[in-house]
Amino acid sequence: WFDAFRSEITVLGHDPRVFIPQQIAARRMFIWKVEGQPVSMAAWTGPTPHSVRIGAVYPPKEFANPASASAAVAKLARRLLESGRTFVTLNADLANPTPNGIYQKIAFRLIGEIQEYDFATP
Repeated sequence: WFDAFRSEITVLGHDPRVFIPQQIAARRMFIWKVEGQPVSMAAWTGPTPHSVRIGAVYPPKEFANPASASAAVAKLARRLLESGRTFVTLNADLANPTPNGIYQKIAFRLIGEIQEYDFATP
């Protein structure tokens, strides 16, 4: 799933061969299931004393259901807040209205925009 997710986005600095085993070992990768069937994934990274960041949110195309991705993010955010974090953040592609609408419905709000530049050597 992570390889498919990575192929669909333009910004991600993690090699899935390293990132996924690290996230699993650290118990930071979560799979959302519906009736026993995995339908979405999400991970958390970037812990600070007060916050964490949710990322790698991905419902594979064959299970693409906004409700499943929404439920996965909401449950993970709730779990992280209940663990003592003051707030949870996530990065989203502003050009993709579907996840942005979902995140707003589950109480996330836009607080800023990030631009990424890649300065390649000539």
